[in-house]
Amino acid sequence: MRPPDPCRVACALALALAWLAPAAAAQEPAPGWAARYPPPAASGGSVLERWPAPHFALQSGESSHPAVAPSDLAVRLQTRLQLDAPGRYRFALDVQGGSATLSVREPGGGAGAEVIAPPPNGSAGGGDWLELKGPEALLTLEYQRHGNAPTRLRVLWEMAPGETAGFLLEPIPARFTRVPDAGAGAPAAGDAGRRGRVLLGELGCVNCHAPGKNAPAAVSARPGPYLRDVARRADGAWLQRYIAGPQELVPAAAMPDLFGDSPAELEDARAVAAYLQEQAFLGAPRPYAAPEATPASLVFGRQLYHEAGCVACHGPLQAPAVAYGDEALPAELPQPAVARPFGDLRGKWRGGELAEYLRNPLAVDPSGRMPACNLAENEAGWIAAYLLAQWGAAAAPPGPRPDRALLERGREQFAARGCADCHQLGSDSAEASRLQAPPLAALRSGGCLDGAPGAPRYALSEQDRAALRRGIGEANAALGHPAPPDAARRSLAALRCDACHARDGAGGLDPSLRPYFRATVGADIGDEGRIPPDLSGAGFKLSSSWLRTVLTGSGRARPHMAARMPQFGAPAVEALVAQLAQADGTAPDSDLEAPAAAAELVAAGRQLAGVRGFDCTSCHAFRDFHSSGAPAMEHFTTRLRYEWWSLYVHDPARFKPGTRMPRYFEKGGSVLTRVLGGDAHAQADALWAYFAQGESMAPPEGAGAGGNFLLRPQDRPLVLRTFLREAGTRAVAVAFPGGWNFAFDAQRCRLAYAWRGDFLDASSSWTNRGGSFAQPAGTLVWRAPDIAYVLMRLGGAPEPAEAASQVSSRRFRGYSLDAAGVPTFQLSFQAYGTEVLASERFLPARNGFQHCVRLEGLPPETRVLPDPGLPDVRITETPDSRDAVELLWSVTP
Repeated sequence: MRPPDPCRVACALALALAWLAPAAAAQEPAPGWAARYPPPAASGGSVLERWPAPHFALQSGESSHPAVAPSDLAVRLQTRLQLDAPGRYRFALDVQGGSATLSVREPGGGAGAEVIAPPPNGSAGGGDWLELKGPEALLTLEYQRHGNAPTRLRVLWEMAPGETAGFLLEPIPARFTRVPDAGAGAPAAGDAGRRGRVLLGELGCVNCHAPGKNAPAAVSARPGPYLRDVARRADGAWLQRYIAGPQELVPAAAMPDLFGDSPAELEDARAVAAYLQEQAFLGAPRPYAAPEATPASLVFGRQLYHEAGCVACHGPLQAPAVAYGDEALPAELPQPAVARPFGDLRGKWRGGELAEYLRNPLAVDPSGRMPACNLAENEAGWIAAYLLAQWGAAAAPPGPRPDRALLERGREQFAARGCADCHQLGSDSAEASRLQAPPLAALRSGGCLDGAPGAPRYALSEQDRAALRRGIGEANAALGHPAPPDAARRSLAALRCDACHARDGAGGLDPSLRPYFRATVGADIGDEGRIPPDLSGAGFKLSSSWLRTVLTGSGRARPHMAARMPQFGAPAVEALVAQLAQADGTAPDSDLEAPAAAAELVAAGRQLAGVRGFDCTSCHAFRDFHSSGAPAMEHFTTRLRYEWWSLYVHDPARFKPGTRMPRYFEKGGSVLTRVLGGDAHAQADALWAYFAQGESMAPPEGAGAGGNFLLRPQDRPLVLRTFLREAGTRAVAVAFPGGWNFAFDAQRCRLAYAWRGDFLDASSSWTNRGGSFAQPAGTLVWRAPDIAYVLMRLGGAPEPAEAASQVSSRRFRGYSLDAAGVPTFQLSFQAYGTEVLASERFLPARNGFQHCVRLEGLPPETRVLPDPGLPDVRITETPDSRDAVELLWSVTP
């Protein structure tokens, strides 16, 4: 076994395990509550952990911790509550199936109170108003379950209006809590133990070391990817080097180093690689089709890789300004600590197989380690082409076939080294492992944990080894019952959800990555339109049916957000729906009873949502009324729980800090007094009743009124700068008399498409706040190629990097109108260090139209290379300049 490389180990620790680090640095107070489960409910003595919030909902036979018995569950919780401001506060307990007492005390012997939820089924036990001066109060909660009945616990608070607006009775959010100094051991112990249990699954420990019958309630096993086609995807030489030393190539690899440096060990590694390479020759042959690295595909791949969310786990490959061709963005390449940096992938991938893998990674690894990102076939090809331009591709076919003796040795080593404990060749195979590893219950020291000679070697720090030891202890102490709150936190960590999403004061997008996240179609709702949402209280906020749709059905409330919601596969996430709800104090598929949708209430809600009310369609989508990017109103009541919404609508910024959603209700009243007497609660119920009509709801009053601004050219072309579908937020739409219409994308500096018939309905630009996307009113008849032309050296082969640079350097320089009103679009780009000026115009012609381009300032010894899909391109030198050419092609759709 080769000795550990300190640099490699440090890199692996900093990058691969950063995502499993404790939620807060040691010097920062951790958000949440210190929790202590006393014996005998806790097996093996008291159990300490940190709760993000004092909420749970448990069914019979479930507990909040895998080592704490469900029956007569008891827990003591403490937190330092951070107060909004001095004022009058009231606290309440929502307890079912148990009893609880909440003590509230100001530090230094100030004001105090006690709230009791009476047994056996006390609900919403509330206390008196309490004058608190702040800035914090100490809360102590004692909870006792009654037997093994279904139970729920929530701690709530409210603030009376005074000098501030106050807030309604709500579950106490994690962001207002800090673990007391006296309970600081709880986060260190509990978080480390849970992190260790996650590592036991992610590193494959429980695949080799058989867990006891109760341990699966505390640890989730994660098998490795199928290996039958690995040699189709990966180059044989790269694969052999990786098997011989995974962390040498990919420091973040979860796979251990199984082989040493002796000639015999290295020959064993070569034999395993040969055995896997042989699998590529079995079964039906498939072509090795590599994605075409055109200038356009490299640009689109670069943009898509950086905007789709890949950077959150793998890190950026180029600075934001370069990735998007936008000089206004940062020009420095950030170096965030990410969960899965690529490492050395030079020459690993075959292009077609990389595109296929990106399109459907779950076919290779159903455990969801690499999720699907809802990529279309062309999008997967673009990203593959871009990545291979960075790394270089593997040789096209695998081969030659290994000799029989080496294959047999590889098959033997695959079984003897325990490879089959983590990997199968495919879903239809069952390779047996001959590795005899001790069971999890027998592990104390030595072996992998201590880097013992001959044991598989992981790149682990002492902190990680300590977490694993504690995790092993907790797994062995598990009693076998489900613990949904614990399982939810483990699943979110294992799936690396915190790379994009914050929850309960932990995780979230690295600040240096925020410039890469953007809206695809210019949504005008700030960070809500581009940054993945905070998941604090997600189980309280979102309906279980919508969570299922998001996690397993690619559901999206904000389709304009460029980042894709990953799909991990139903086996990896289907239980998470109920777990999130239960961790946030709600039973799955439950809600408060919403107001009955009486006709009068629905009519009032429609009036409130209308343009003379709260003007909801100025931000929110509604069917064909396009918006500034906020979620569609007709889907509100299928996505959101009424209990959450009835609080949120009174104070949106309290639930979503930074939101652009205005506050219309304050101190029980509404800014709109002419509807329902200005009663805030009645108006909130009316809005919900209206939204509950869903797809059948009538448009909000006045929405679209006076619309149908259908524009038609008269005796000269009509030019309109607007937001246009598939041409972006900097589109220029041109209509000619006779029914020919064109869309020019000024962001990408290209003709986008042409359509016949009516031009545009401008109501999306001229009503409400404007800024919504228009749709062509006629029939789309032609789409332009991604990039119509690039410049190449005379007599030379195409140069993808130079071509991509020309595309990304394009800058729009405006347009001018001739005497007849026909626009000519000006742009520039860099080619071989020279600025080239381009002028483009398009004109209707018989049975179609003509596209004319003039290029000026061409570098010496270059030629124009048009897209091969363009018909009959005529290129001529201009008589007035030797460094200019004109291109002309006719299109007959």
